[in-house]
Amino acid sequence: MVQALQRGDRIEFQTGTDDAFRATLKWISPKKGLLVFMQHNDDRAVPISPNALTIQLRDGTAILIEGENIFERALGSVISALKESPEGVEKYVPSYQR
Repeated sequence: MVQALQRGDRIEFQTGTDDAFRATLKWISPKKGLLVFMQHNDDRAVPISPNALTIQLRDGTAILIEGENIFERALGSVISALKESPEGVEKYVPSYQR
């Protein structure tokens, strides 16, 4: 899941109490893979490693805010894979016409 994140994706981070904050992924380090999130009303950066974010997503202290951005990418990947498969989209979606 973390590997599929792209700039613009949003995460809600739980702070341990009832408080939480939402942040947008602004940058991914090409060398270390470090993810940098920013809150839209705050100038502070929230850096986090992919491993730490994976753990937080697993234990519920970070929640991916689903939106059309990640959904459209996932759907596009599925459609591309189907188009490239030997059986093609027609096997899975009979009414589909190329």
